[in-house]
Amino acid sequence: MAYDYEWADHYLTEYHGDLTAYFNRRNSGEEVTGDLSQLKSDLIANQGPVRRIAEDVLGEPVPRFGEPSNESGNYEHHRMISEALVMIRKKHEMDTNWSPEVTIDIDVESLHPWVWNASEDLWASDHWGQALEAAIKVINAKLQERVGRRDISGVDLVNQAWSRAGPSPGSPRLRTGDSGDPQTYRSVNEGALALGQALFKL
Repeated sequence: MAYDYEWADHYLTEYHGDLTAYFNRRNSGEEVTGDLSQLKSDLIANQGPVRRIAEDVLGEPVPRFGEPSNESGNYEHHRMISEALVMIRKKHEMDTNWSPEVTIDIDVESLHPWVWNASEDLWASDHWGQALEAAIKVINAKLQERVGRRDISGVDLVNQAWSRAGPSPGSPRLRTGDSGDPQTYRSVNEGALALGQALFKL
Protein backbone atom coordinates (compact mmCIF):
# COMPACT_ATOMS: atom_id res chain seq x y z
CA MET A 1 0.00 0.00 0.00
CA ALA A 2 1.38 3.41 -0.99
CA TYR A 3 1.89 6.20 1.50
CA ASP A 4 -0.68 8.97 1.74
CA TYR A 5 2.03 11.62 1.74
CA GLU A 6 -0.28 14.59 2.25
CA TRP A 7 -1.83 13.00 5.34
CA ALA A 8 1.56 11.96 6.75
CA ASP A 9 3.03 15.40 6.04
CA HIS A 10 0.13 17.13 7.80
CA TYR A 11 0.28 14.77 10.78
CA LEU A 12 4.04 15.08 11.25
CA THR A 13 4.07 18.83 10.61
CA GLU A 14 1.58 19.48 13.39
CA TYR A 15 3.38 17.23 15.84
CA HIS A 16 6.81 18.53 14.84
CA GLY A 17 5.63 22.12 15.34
CA ASP A 18 4.50 21.36 18.88
CA LEU A 19 7.69 19.41 19.57
CA THR A 20 9.87 22.28 18.35
CA ALA A 21 7.87 24.78 20.39
CA TYR A 22 8.36 22.62 23.47
CA PHE A 23 12.14 22.47 23.07
CA ASN A 24 12.38 26.18 22.24
CA ARG A 25 10.50 27.09 25.40
CA ARG A 26 12.50 24.63 27.50
CA ASN A 27 15.82 25.89 26.14
CA SER A 28 14.87 29.53 26.69
CA GLY A 29 14.92 28.95 30.45
CA GLU A 30 11.18 29.35 30.77
CA GLU A 31 9.79 27.98 33.98
CA VAL A 32 7.75 24.83 33.74
CA THR A 33 4.21 26.09 33.72
CA GLY A 34 0.87 24.39 33.36
CA ASP A 35 0.86 25.20 29.64
CA LEU A 36 4.31 23.71 29.05
CA SER A 37 3.46 20.67 31.12
CA GLN A 38 0.25 20.19 29.12
CA LEU A 39 2.17 20.52 25.84
CA LYS A 40 4.54 17.79 26.98
CA SER A 41 1.61 15.56 27.99
CA ASP A 42 -0.02 16.08 24.58
CA LEU A 43 3.22 15.20 22.80
CA ILE A 44 3.58 12.01 24.84
CA ALA A 45 -0.03 11.06 24.16
CA ASN A 46 0.16 11.73 20.40
CA GLN A 47 3.57 10.29 19.60
CA GLY A 48 2.43 6.75 18.73
CA PRO A 49 1.24 7.25 15.13
CA VAL A 50 4.01 9.80 14.52
CA ARG A 51 6.72 7.35 15.59
CA ARG A 52 5.14 4.65 13.41
CA ILE A 53 5.22 6.90 10.35
CA ALA A 54 8.78 8.05 11.05
CA GLU A 55 10.00 4.48 11.61
CA ASP A 56 8.43 3.33 8.33
CA VAL A 57 10.08 6.17 6.45
CA LEU A 58 13.48 6.01 8.13
CA GLY A 59 13.64 2.24 8.48
CA GLU A 60 14.87 2.37 12.10
CA PRO A 61 13.40 2.72 15.60
CA VAL A 62 12.56 6.20 16.89
CA PRO A 63 13.09 6.77 20.65
CA ARG A 64 10.02 7.47 22.72
CA PHE A 65 9.54 11.08 23.78
CA GLY A 66 9.06 11.97 27.42
CA GLU A 67 11.12 9.28 29.11
CA PRO A 68 12.03 10.98 32.45
CA SER A 69 15.62 9.76 32.59
CA ASN A 70 16.48 10.02 28.91
CA GLU A 71 16.81 13.66 27.87
CA SER A 72 19.25 12.76 25.08
CA GLY A 73 16.62 10.36 23.73
CA ASN A 74 14.12 13.23 23.63
CA TYR A 75 16.48 15.26 21.45
CA GLU A 76 17.14 12.23 19.24
CA HIS A 77 13.38 11.82 18.93
CA HIS A 78 13.12 15.43 17.75
CA ARG A 79 15.96 14.98 15.25
CA MET A 80 14.47 11.83 13.74
CA ILE A 81 10.98 13.31 13.43
CA SER A 82 12.54 16.29 11.62
CA GLU A 83 14.44 13.95 9.29
CA ALA A 84 11.34 11.85 8.60
CA LEU A 85 9.34 14.96 7.71
CA VAL A 86 12.00 16.03 5.19
CA MET A 87 12.08 12.53 3.68
CA ILE A 88 8.29 12.36 3.35
CA ARG A 89 8.31 15.64 1.42
CA LYS A 90 11.13 14.41 -0.80
CA LYS A 91 9.36 11.10 -1.45
CA HIS A 92 6.15 12.92 -2.28
CA GLU A 93 8.02 15.22 -4.66
CA MET A 94 9.72 12.28 -6.38
CA ASP A 95 6.53 10.23 -6.73
CA THR A 96 4.66 13.23 -8.08
CA ASN A 97 7.29 14.28 -10.62
CA TRP A 98 9.13 11.04 -11.33
CA SER A 99 6.44 8.38 -11.55
CA PRO A 100 7.58 4.76 -11.56
CA GLU A 101 4.71 3.83 -13.83
CA VAL A 102 5.86 2.62 -17.21
CA THR A 103 4.02 3.79 -20.27
CA ILE A 104 5.09 2.63 -23.69
CA ASP A 105 3.67 4.12 -26.86
CA ILE A 106 4.24 2.37 -30.15
CA ASP A 107 3.18 3.15 -33.69
CA VAL A 108 1.21 0.05 -34.64
CA GLU A 109 1.22 1.10 -38.27
CA SER A 110 5.00 0.71 -38.35
CA LEU A 111 4.85 -2.93 -37.23
CA HIS A 112 4.64 -5.86 -39.61
CA PRO A 113 1.25 -7.60 -39.38
CA TRP A 114 3.00 -10.84 -38.35
CA VAL A 115 4.40 -9.11 -35.29
CA TRP A 116 1.31 -7.19 -34.26
CA ASN A 117 -1.14 -10.06 -34.83
CA ALA A 118 0.94 -12.31 -32.59
CA SER A 119 1.37 -9.82 -29.76
CA GLU A 120 -1.63 -7.47 -29.89
CA ASP A 121 -3.71 -9.09 -27.13
CA LEU A 122 -0.77 -9.44 -24.76
CA TRP A 123 0.34 -5.86 -25.40
CA ALA A 124 -3.16 -4.52 -24.81
CA SER A 125 -3.27 -6.21 -21.40
CA ASP A 126 0.13 -4.70 -20.42
CA HIS A 127 1.96 -8.04 -20.67
CA TRP A 128 4.81 -6.39 -22.54
CA GLY A 129 7.44 -9.04 -21.91
CA GLN A 130 5.16 -11.83 -23.10
CA ALA A 131 4.13 -9.72 -26.11
CA LEU A 132 7.78 -9.34 -27.08
CA GLU A 133 8.35 -13.08 -26.69
CA ALA A 134 5.33 -13.83 -28.90
CA ALA A 135 6.61 -11.46 -31.57
CA ILE A 136 10.07 -13.07 -31.52
CA LYS A 137 8.56 -16.55 -31.80
CA VAL A 138 6.53 -15.65 -34.86
CA ILE A 139 9.54 -13.99 -36.50
CA ASN A 140 11.57 -17.14 -35.87
CA ALA A 141 8.80 -19.32 -37.34
CA LYS A 142 8.42 -17.13 -40.44
CA LEU A 143 12.18 -17.07 -40.96
CA GLN A 144 12.32 -20.87 -40.71
CA GLU A 145 9.51 -21.06 -43.23
CA ARG A 146 11.22 -18.64 -45.59
CA VAL A 147 14.48 -20.63 -45.75
CA GLY A 148 12.81 -24.02 -45.42
CA ARG A 149 14.63 -25.03 -42.26
CA ARG A 150 13.21 -26.36 -39.02
CA ASP A 151 16.47 -27.82 -37.70
CA ILE A 152 17.85 -24.49 -36.47
CA SER A 153 16.42 -21.38 -34.83
CA GLY A 154 17.28 -18.07 -33.22
CA VAL A 155 20.76 -16.64 -33.69
CA ASP A 156 22.00 -19.73 -35.52
CA LEU A 157 19.15 -19.42 -38.01
CA VAL A 158 19.93 -15.74 -38.62
CA ASN A 159 23.67 -16.41 -38.99
CA GLN A 160 23.11 -19.08 -41.60
CA ALA A 161 20.36 -17.24 -43.47
CA TRP A 162 22.57 -14.14 -43.87
CA SER A 163 25.91 -15.94 -44.16
CA ARG A 164 28.27 -14.38 -46.69
CA ALA A 165 28.89 -17.83 -48.07
CA GLY A 166 26.91 -18.74 -51.13
CA PRO A 167 23.83 -20.96 -50.88
CA SER A 168 24.16 -24.72 -50.92
CA PRO A 169 21.70 -27.62 -50.95
CA GLY A 170 19.71 -27.45 -47.72
CA SER A 171 21.27 -24.07 -46.83
CA PRO A 172 19.59 -21.22 -48.73
CA ARG A 173 20.51 -17.61 -48.04
CA LEU A 174 18.49 -14.43 -47.59
CA ARG A 175 19.46 -11.12 -49.13
CA THR A 176 17.80 -7.71 -49.20
CA GLY A 177 18.39 -4.42 -51.02
CA ASP A 178 19.63 -3.42 -54.46
CA SER A 179 22.61 -5.47 -55.58
CA GLY A 180 23.39 -2.80 -58.18
CA ASP A 181 25.18 -0.78 -55.50
CA PRO A 182 27.62 -3.34 -54.01
CA GLN A 183 28.74 -1.23 -51.04
CA THR A 184 25.23 -0.31 -49.94
CA TYR A 185 24.00 -3.83 -50.64
CA ARG A 186 26.68 -5.28 -48.39
CA SER A 187 25.99 -2.75 -45.63
CA VAL A 188 22.24 -3.38 -45.71
CA ASN A 189 22.69 -7.13 -45.43
CA GLU A 190 25.28 -6.80 -42.67
CA GLY A 191 22.75 -4.61 -40.86
CA ALA A 192 20.02 -7.22 -41.33
CA LEU A 193 22.35 -9.86 -39.88
CA ALA A 194 23.23 -7.68 -36.86
CA LEU A 195 19.56 -6.78 -36.28
CA GLY A 196 18.52 -10.43 -36.35
CA GLN A 197 21.33 -11.40 -33.96
CA ALA A 198 20.33 -8.64 -31.56
CA LEU A 199 16.65 -9.65 -31.70
CA PHE A 200 17.28 -13.25 -30.70
CA LYS A 201 19.72 -12.26 -27.97
CA LEU A 202 17.09 -10.25 -26.08
